[in-house]
Amino acid sequence: MTAELVKKGQSPEKTKQLFQILNGYGICPMSMMMHHDGQPLVSRGNLYGLLNQVNFLRRSGSVSVQVTILTPSVGSKGYEEAYEKGMVINQAADHKLEDYQYDGNHCIATEDPSPWKKQMTCTWAMPASTTR
Repeated sequence: MTAELVKKGQSPEKTKQLFQILNGYGICPMSMMMHHDGQPLVSRGNLYGLLNQVNFLRRSGSVSVQVTILTPSVGSKGYEEAYEKGMVINQAADHKLEDYQYDGNHCIATEDPSPWKKQMTCTWAMPASTTR
């Protein structure tokens, strides 16, 4: 909604209006977001923070919100860059990264010096996204 990574013409006002229309016709909006490096858990006075966005979507009528982590995907613009920058995690402690973990639910690529914090940020957003 803040158009930091992808500009699709979406805005908070348009989202709120669309969700009201959808709900009016009995269609339940189900939002999906990607959490990315540099995005805080909470921000003041704007919608940049992850929880700020989740809470806004819920207040605007979204019946659910799925939060995933930006992951290098084959064919995507940032795929090679993540490997070139050394962002992709091959192993955490004694756990080798498995193919199934490239699903957006696991923090497998980040510039954050503490990848577990990025994983926890997504985890902390989930209770806010699943309860109404």
